[in-house]
Amino acid sequence: MDNLVDLYEFTFGQNPWTSDLRVDNEIQQFNLDETERRGYVLFPLIPGYHTLCLRVCVLGHALRTRGYEPIILRDNLDLPERPEITISDKQAHISIEGCRVRSEAYPDLFNLKTHNIGEIISGDYPDIDIQSCSVEELKNFDYKKNNISETAMSSTKKYLKKYTIDLTDSEERAVFENFLYGGIILVDSTQKLLNKYNIEATIVSEPTYIQGNVPMKVCKRNEVPTYTQALGYHQNELIFGKSSNRNYMPQFDNTKIITQAINTQLSEKQLKRIDRIMTERKGGKITQTYHTVNTDISVENSSSLLVGIFSHLLWDGALEPEQALYDNIYDWLDETIKVAAEKENIQFIIKSHPAEEIRGTNESTGEWIEQNYSTLPDNIEFLPPDTDIDTYALIDDLDAGIVYASTVGLEMAYEGIPVVTGGYPPYHGFNITYDPSTKTKYREAIRNIEELDSTEKRNKRAQRFAHFLFVCKHMDFPPLNESKKRITHNEIIDERGPYIPIVEQILADEDIVQPDCFNLK
Repeated sequence: MDNLVDLYEFTFGQNPWTSDLRVDNEIQQFNLDETERRGYVLFPLIPGYHTLCLRVCVLGHALRTRGYEPIILRDNLDLPERPEITISDKQAHISIEGCRVRSEAYPDLFNLKTHNIGEIISGDYPDIDIQSCSVEELKNFDYKKNNISETAMSSTKKYLKKYTIDLTDSEERAVFENFLYGGIILVDSTQKLLNKYNIEATIVSEPTYIQGNVPMKVCKRNEVPTYTQALGYHQNELIFGKSSNRNYMPQFDNTKIITQAINTQLSEKQLKRIDRIMTERKGGKITQTYHTVNTDISVENSSSLLVGIFSHLLWDGALEPEQALYDNIYDWLDETIKVAAEKENIQFIIKSHPAEEIRGTNESTGEWIEQNYSTLPDNIEFLPPDTDIDTYALIDDLDAGIVYASTVGLEMAYEGIPVVTGGYPPYHGFNITYDPSTKTKYREAIRNIEELDSTEKRNKRAQRFAHFLFVCKHMDFPPLNESKKRITHNEIIDERGPYIPIVEQILADEDIVQPDCFNLK
C-alpha cells in the first residue's frame, strides 16, 4: 500500500487521501514562535477519519493563531486492535491504511506536527500478562488508577457489532484483550505527553471507545480540562461536551446551563426556528444520519390507547451511561414487556432501531425477543428494523411512549406525548419526560401509563430543551461541507467567523454554545 501511495504522489504530485483538499500557503507556512507560545492543546487523532482529520487540523490551526500549539497524537498501527473498523468491513485493509496515512498527511498539509504512539512509548511497551487474568479481573481491570475495562468492552461491542460479549469465548476474549492492551498503551502515551508539555486543554472524539475515553480519563486525573466533540445532528455542524459535566458525551451539558435554558422563554423567532428544525427532522432534511423511512405508514390499532416502546442500536457505545436506571438494555426491555403485558386494554408497539438494518448488527432486538419469548403477549407487537412503518407517522398516533435513551423521546415530548425513560438520555431529569428514580417507580409508571399526561409546562420545557440541543449546542463548521474544498487562514482567524467562538470558549474552560446563547451561561 505504501508503494501505491508513493507512486500516486510521484505521478500526480499529491497524496491520494488529501488530493481534494486545498489549504492556502499562509496555513502551510505558519509557525508559532516560541516566544508567543502560551501553552499546548492535546488532540488524539485516532482513528484518522477524514472528518476527524479536518476537525483537528482546522481547530488546531485556529488555536495556534491564539498562541496554543496543537499536540496531535496519532496511531501508526501501534494499537493491537483497529478502532476504525468492524468485523464486517469487507475492505478493512483500505480503511486501516487510509486512517494511518490521513492522520499524518492532513496535519502535514497544515504544517502541524504529529506524535506517533510508538515513538512516544519508544519501544517501552507495558509488560502485562493479560492472558492469565480471570474473567472477573478482566471486567475490572485497572492500570495506573485508570479503569479501562468498560471502554475496552464498548470498543469490543462496536468491533464485533454485538451487545453480549462472552469473555469465556476465546475469539471474543482475544478481541477484548487487544482493546484492553490498546487502552494500556494509550494511558502511557497520553501521560508521557502530559508530562512533557504544558497541556491547557484536550479535545477528544468518540469518548465511549478507547481512542477517546482513555486519553479523556488520563487528562481528567491530571486535572486537564477535556472536551468531547462529535458531528452534530445537522449537516456541517459540530457539538461539544466536557468530561466534567454530568455526562461526558457531546449531547449532554451541565445541569446549570440546561436549567437556565428550560427556564428561559423562547422568542417568536426562536420558536419558529425550532419548530422548523423539528419538522425538517421528520423529513430527514437536516439530520446528520437519517434512520427512518418516509412512507407515512403507521400501524392499525383497535385499542383505545397506543404506546410505543423504542429500542436502540445495541452495540452503540453510548447506550449505557453509568447513570442509567437499567444498566442492561435487555433487563429494561424484559421488564417493560412483562409490565406491559398486564395492561391488556392497551396496545404496545416495540419499534426496533432502523440502524440495525442500515448499519448492520450481529445481535438484534428481534433475535433476543425470539430467544426469550415463544410468543409476545397479545397486546404487544414487534416491528423489525426493516419495516416500512414511518417512525414519525407512528409517533403521531401514539398516546404515550417508552424509551431507553433515544432522541425519539424528546421528539415525542415536543409533540405533547408523555414519555417514560429507562436509561439516561440528555433530556433526563428536567421534568420533560417521566424519569423514574427506581425500578419500582418505573414499573409503576408503566402500570399507570394511561394516567400520564404532558402538561403545558412539560411541553414548553421540551421546546426549550430542543432549542438548546439542536440550536445552541450546534457550531457551524464549514470544512465539513463536501462542496467546500478550500480552507484559508483568513477565514479561520475571522472574528466574525465560526471558529473563534469555539476557540475562545475552550481557552476559557467554558461549555461551548452558539454566541446567541451566551445568556444561558
